[in-house]
Amino acid sequence: VTDMQTVVLTPDAVDLFQSPTMFNHMRRLAKERDHYLQNWASLVLNEGLCEEGSDTRNQGTRSSQNVNQNSESQHLAVELADWKARLRKQRQELEEKSEQLAECREELEHTKVVLAKLRADSQEWFTEARRAAGYRDEVDALREKADRCDRLEQEIQRYRDRLADAEYYKTRVAELREDNKALMETRDALEEQLQRARKRAEQCLTLEAAMIKLKREANDIALERDADQQKIQELIEENNHLQYVTKSVLSESNNSNLDTDNECESTLESGENSLSEQLTSNAQARALKLELENKRLLSTIDNLREQSLLESSDNILELEKEKKKLTLKCEQLQENYNRLVQQNSELEEVFKNALEENRKLQDSLDSQKTAIDRQAIDRESEKIKLQDFERHLEALTKDKQRIQMLCDSIQRRADDLEKTLDARTKELNILKPEADKVTGFIIQTEELKTKLTYIEKENQSLLRDVNKLRESVEEKDVSLDKLTTEIELKMKEIERLSKEADLNQTLTIKLQDLEQKTQELKSQKKMDSETIQTLQKDLITEKVNFDKIKNCIEKLGINASEIVSKDINIEDLLEKIITNSDHETLLSEIASKLNLTKLVPCSCNHKDKNDTEAINPQIEQLTADLLAVQASLETVQAENAKLQVNIATLNSQNGSLISQQMTLQLANSQLAAEKEEIIKQLEVLKHKQDELLRDQVALQTLHEQLNTEYELLLSEREPIKATVRDLKLENRELKERLSTCEKKVLDLELEKETLKVESRNLTNLRAEHSKLKDDFRNLFTASDRLKNEYRNMQEEYRSLRSEATQLKLRTTEMSGEINTKNEIITSLELEVNKTNQHCEMLVQMNKSLDADRRSLMDHVSQLLTQYHELLAHSLKDKQHYHEEEKMFADKVNALCRQKEKLEEKIMEHYKKLDNCTPKRRGFGASFVKRVRKAGTDLINKVPSRNNKRIEDGRSKSQLTLAGSESGESDPGQELDKASKITEEQTSNLSGESTRHSVDSNFNRRLEDRFKNKLEGEMGSVGNLDCSRTSEGLTRKLSIASAYSGGGDDALIRASLRRRPHKPAPTSHRNSYQGPEIDTSLPTASSPSPVFGTAGSRRTVYMADDEPTLGRPHSTPLKDNPTYLVYNRISTVIGDTGRKSSPETQDSPENQQAAPPPPNVEHAKESAIWYEYGCV
Repeated sequence: VTDMQTVVLTPDAVDLFQSPTMFNHMRRLAKERDHYLQNWASLVLNEGLCEEGSDTRNQGTRSSQNVNQNSESQHLAVELADWKARLRKQRQELEEKSEQLAECREELEHTKVVLAKLRADSQEWFTEARRAAGYRDEVDALREKADRCDRLEQEIQRYRDRLADAEYYKTRVAELREDNKALMETRDALEEQLQRARKRAEQCLTLEAAMIKLKREANDIALERDADQQKIQELIEENNHLQYVTKSVLSESNNSNLDTDNECESTLESGENSLSEQLTSNAQARALKLELENKRLLSTIDNLREQSLLESSDNILELEKEKKKLTLKCEQLQENYNRLVQQNSELEEVFKNALEENRKLQDSLDSQKTAIDRQAIDRESEKIKLQDFERHLEALTKDKQRIQMLCDSIQRRADDLEKTLDARTKELNILKPEADKVTGFIIQTEELKTKLTYIEKENQSLLRDVNKLRESVEEKDVSLDKLTTEIELKMKEIERLSKEADLNQTLTIKLQDLEQKTQELKSQKKMDSETIQTLQKDLITEKVNFDKIKNCIEKLGINASEIVSKDINIEDLLEKIITNSDHETLLSEIASKLNLTKLVPCSCNHKDKNDTEAINPQIEQLTADLLAVQASLETVQAENAKLQVNIATLNSQNGSLISQQMTLQLANSQLAAEKEEIIKQLEVLKHKQDELLRDQVALQTLHEQLNTEYELLLSEREPIKATVRDLKLENRELKERLSTCEKKVLDLELEKETLKVESRNLTNLRAEHSKLKDDFRNLFTASDRLKNEYRNMQEEYRSLRSEATQLKLRTTEMSGEINTKNEIITSLELEVNKTNQHCEMLVQMNKSLDADRRSLMDHVSQLLTQYHELLAHSLKDKQHYHEEEKMFADKVNALCRQKEKLEEKIMEHYKKLDNCTPKRRGFGASFVKRVRKAGTDLINKVPSRNNKRIEDGRSKSQLTLAGSESGESDPGQELDKASKITEEQTSNLSGESTRHSVDSNFNRRLEDRFKNKLEGEMGSVGNLDCSRTSEGLTRKLSIASAYSGGGDDALIRASLRRRPHKPAPTSHRNSYQGPEIDTSLPTASSPSPVFGTAGSRRTVYMADDEPTLGRPHSTPLKDNPTYLVYNRISTVIGDTGRKSSPETQDSPENQQAAPPPPNVEHAKESAIWYEYGCV
């Protein structure tokens, strides 16, 4: 089992029961059975042979056989237990399957019952659907009749409406035209506001784009400001450096003057120099000062030129960048403009389409409204006319009764007055003296009459107002009636539509239920058909497997019918197989083989034992396979019986399903017919639903319009509230006035009654009768006047209405203008706030700059005081010069070390700068170039001079060497050379003055600023920073020259000696050989200054200003020749790796005149620094 899993028959395999695998299993079992039989026979023969052998071997074989038998018996017991467990499992599974079959049968019966119920329900539904269709037909017929009735009623109403008068229609049409005009004007105003709003939106977009531009410009300006600040700082630093250089040059010139004075004193003491030498030295000093000033001015001019070129190139680059940015912005704006134009055109098209649809909808709504209004107006006109006629009749009847009453009263009065005439005539005579009093009363009565007329007029005006208010109320009642009728009609339509929708919903629900049921029946039908097909396939496969098993059993020589009919054990089967004639041949062959083996000697026993040991497991396997085959046969028999029963049940079910299928097909055909009818009804309902959707869309548009009108009314509500408040106040005042007037009227009535009593006594009956007739006529004329006034008031009302619409339009326009002005005000306020912020920033910047300026001025004043103190201290300490020489030497060495460090840092910095290729020269490069140029100019200009005289005891060689070192020369030659140099420089300056006249003021300002800044930044001589390399270099120059023994004068003389000659080509190290020992040689013959005695070592700076040089020849010394060796530092900027060999200076006889000063730019490029001059 562990080696071959195919041996085991699992419950799942039994459930699946694949026939080919089962057949192969049976064949394998038969083969194993045969093999085990052969092994068994061989084992029996081997046992007989072993018994005949030796006892020892028999005992060994018996013990081994016993062991093998015990192991085999144990193995067989285990297998039996396993097979019993499998049998129990299979029995349990059979019981479970039988229970499942019973449950399935019960479910089938239940489904049959459900199907019967569903069939009955479906038949009922069919009948109900037919009844519903009949009811629908009846409902449609009744609806048509109701529609006909409504149409007839509408026609009757139309015929009735046509009987109305045309005047009311004319007035209504005129009012509607006025309303339309007002609406058109409002529409125009709203369109104008829309256009304004669009313009504002476009302006907003442009303003946003402008804001973005301004932000970008602000960023660019901020960057430019930072760059300008950096430039200003660089210029300030340059200015400070230049001021410091100028001050150092001035201090050196002062030191040279002091040295010359000392020399003069020494010459007086020694008595060897003449007055001519003093004059020449003074002239040389002045010439050198002028040369220094000229060269300084030329260097400033060159620097300014370079700055202007750099600034112009930077400006050009910035302008090009700005131009590119502007072109990109223009392209972006053009693209945005095109996109906005497209969007605007699309929106306009959409707006036009919407307006057209809106107009169409408005036209349809107006037509409907006009039809409804006509109907309502006709009805109302009839009612109003009837009411007017009734009122007119009532008024006429009342007038008649009043006139009759007046006539009766007049007649009574006339009778009373006639009676009283007789009495009054009698009393007249008595009352003549009182006539005068009566006249006064008459005057009072006339005044009271005037008051009465005034009060009556006021009453008439109030009555008119009341009538107007009544008319307005009636109009509002009419509009309310219209709205109520419209609402009722719409409610009826909504109810009708809701009923139709409910019916449609019920129908759709029924259809959905029917479709679901049909789908369920179809699914059940499919399931049944699938189960039938599967059962048929299973029957076929089982028949095939049964036939195959039959054939196999028959091949073995056993009848399958006997095995099925009788229960046969495996041992009986084995006996039958053995007794079969076909297997007798095999047994005879095995017996012959056994006889042969008996003849073989006993030495073969070991092989036979091995064979028996190999055959034993095969025999065991065959027995197990036979048991399995027997169990499978039993299960197959049981399953075959069950399948026969299932076939019978399935045949019966198939017949019932076929009958059910026929009935379902009939029901399906009926359902299909009903489905088609329902689909038609659904199409009708869909059509109605589409109409309802259209109506809904129209109602939505109406709703939107009403919302807009509601918003307008809300906007108009506030002024109306204010007017209502004012009207309430006026109403209160009028009520108070009415109360006062009523009181007055009561008083006047009382007075009138008294006056009437008196008038009865005073007036005649005829006069009163005539007056009454006149009053009657006046009343008729007054009524006519009232009618005319009423018409005039209607016209005024129309004019006021038009004026009100115009005022509304004006208010809308004014509101739009107010909004625009408010936006302008807000934008201006924003600009004002921005300007205020900018002003505050500028004020803060000014304050900070003032504070910086003050601090710098304080710093400058402190530095000046320190400078003066140092000058005073230096003058005092000149006497102690020899004592402090060693201190200064130590300081110089420290400074040289610091200089080396600084130069190494500078070179590293410029190597980094050479590696990265900047677009613009940095401040450090220009600063170092200027420092280098200033140093080379100083070296070229300032000759070195020793302020000590050489002792008398020296030799000629020493004298000549000292003369060459001290820079003593022929005064005439030196004066001629100085005059030539000054002339050349003045000529150059005069030629260039025309070009630089424009920049003179600017140069002066720059120089003043640089001086002020440098005075603030000058510190102690010993302190050196890496950021102030130029300051350290210039200080080193002055200290080196002072330490060489001659101070600044020595540098000046050395430069004078070197200037007329063309310098040698530069190399890494240039050597100098001392001049010959000849007192007649001029001092200017040496190419470079000698700064000390032989063996000394100090810092020297040199620069090659001329590019070419004549080839000199050396003049050997007789005693102790001295050499000046220079270690070259590479060029700072523009070094092109030039190479040269060390050469000596030519003699003064072979010397040529000095060429004019070279180009400044070339000098800057070819300038080289040297360090550590070794004598």
